[in-house]
Amino acid sequence: MTHTLGKTLLFIIGIGVVVLLSVLIFAFWVGGDVMDMVMAWFKKE
Repeated sequence: MTHTLGKTLLFIIGIGVVVLLSVLIFAFWVGGDVMDMVMAWFKKE
């Protein structure tokens, strides 16, 4: 594993964590109705 690849992986993981936290906070802020809609949409896929 090269130094650059390690940095890139950390960068991607960092962005993933930030996005996931943002989505979770947004979901809690909006409320359960949106979560139900998202779950229904995922089951439909």
